Amino acid sequence: MLAASVVIAKIMGAVYRIPLTNIIGANGMGIYQFIYPVFGLILTLSSGAMPTAVSIIISQSVAKGDTSTARKDFAVTFKVCILIGLLGTILLALLAYPLSLIQSKSAFFGYLAIAPAVFIVTIISALRGWFIGHKNMLPYSISQISEGIVKLAVGILLTYLLLPYGVEFAVVGALLGVGASELVTLIILLITYAKQHKSLEKVAIRDNLDGVKKLRHLIIPLVLGGIILPLSQFIDSIMFVNLLKLGGKAQGVAVAQYGVYSGTVTPLINLPVMVCITLGIAITPQIVEGKVKRSVDFIMDKVNTATKLIFALCVPFILIFIFLGDTIISVLYRNLGAANIALGGKMLSISAITILALSIFQIYSAMLQGLDKIYVPLKIMAVCVAIKIVLSIVLIPLIGMAGAAISASLSFSLAAVIIMIYFFNYVKVVDNLAKNTSLITLCGVIMSLIIVVNIRLQKNAIALILTAAISVAVYFVFLLILHVFSQEELQSMPFGKALSRLDTFFHGRK
Repeated sequence: MLAASVVIAKIMGAVYRIPLTNIIGANGMGIYQFIYPVFGLILTLSSGAMPTAVSIIISQSVAKGDTSTARKDFAVTFKVCILIGLLGTILLALLAYPLSLIQSKSAFFGYLAIAPAVFIVTIISALRGWFIGHKNMLPYSISQISEGIVKLAVGILLTYLLLPYGVEFAVVGALLGVGASELVTLIILLITYAKQHKSLEKVAIRDNLDGVKKLRHLIIPLVLGGIILPLSQFIDSIMFVNLLKLGGKAQGVAVAQYGVYSGTVTPLINLPVMVCITLGIAITPQIVEGKVKRSVDFIMDKVNTATKLIFALCVPFILIFIFLGDTIISVLYRNLGAANIALGGKMLSISAITILALSIFQIYSAMLQGLDKIYVPLKIMAVCVAIKIVLSIVLIPLIGMAGAAISASLSFSLAAVIIMIYFFNYVKVVDNLAKNTSLITLCGVIMSLIIVVNIRLQKNAIALILTAAISVAVYFVFLLILHVFSQEELQSMPFGKALSRLDTFFHGRK
């Protein structure tokens, strides 16, 4: 249910980006992407680690049957989140003017428009952590979908209405839509919590310092780890345009090309990655439970299922983006212009491997966090982001924005390899990793053959959709034929009963 809701939400997010880009253009997306990485950075500081931290704290108590402590810890955490969220909103509002001077004066009102969302999202993160800690994914799932619907409807409407006043005000409209979607999400989660628990435990922060200590123990490394990618994107927003200008591009061209990379390519890459991140959030309490029970078999069962799911989800996206990158960008973002469409298609193909790299890193980070190895992912990603920055500085002036895509692909792939090596050395169990990934790769090769055979037909949206749908359908049929997933694993997935019946059709009952 959770994975399905994230897929739906991210599809709506991608749908949102398409008309948004067509309304405000590459220059408008450049302004939008000046603001969003900074918003993401402050959001990470204020709330990025909260769902994971709160879910770990709650699941530890729940696994021991201590629901009273869980409620007291959550009451303190919720109050802390209110304070942190308020500080985050004030900080972003204060940074609006100096940052707009550095990036673009057109970004000033956009920063002010999205600042209240920091406060709202921080409270949302605590509530989501509570539900995840109880393994209740339904409220999270419903809120994901409602958030996407409101952002799509309100954001596009306000963007269109404010466009006559200038592209910078159209961007403000889009950002107000983000705030509106978060407000609706908060209301839904508060109502759900109130129906189940009536009210928070009446516990003052000073009376439950043990809960504060638990949160602090988790939150510091999780925030530091979570801040690395948003900080990297913030550095990109300042560095890339200047590096393109150093390579001979004019200011307007540089901003537009950065907008193509950050506003069209990156969201497409992030679609499957966000699904895997959500799987990581969902699996963390289960890893905590396995640690509390001291059951290596229980932990490895979850690890194997998660790893297979990651590979199975990522491979189709990677192959479609590699072979059909130009067509995807031209169909989705037809108003970018021929040069920007060609650039976007090239960068999408180069960046495709990043989907698997980031997904692996995020899911294994979540599992290490559940095993209390919280600082390991932080150290690995910090080193790899530093490598990415160095590669970008070298490559972008020489080969343009393709250098940014190459830098990200190489550095994040390195991070994925290192964290997997560390994890399996730590648990000292590998199981059937090589066998499972080999079978999934074989299915991917079969899918690639279908795409290559039909690649000359990709001249319009209908041909693109048909080729993608047929190749993905064949891919998943072969996953069943090769018995990559067990009956139990299939039944735990969305549409599990139907998948289980298909598996029985191919292999019979066991």
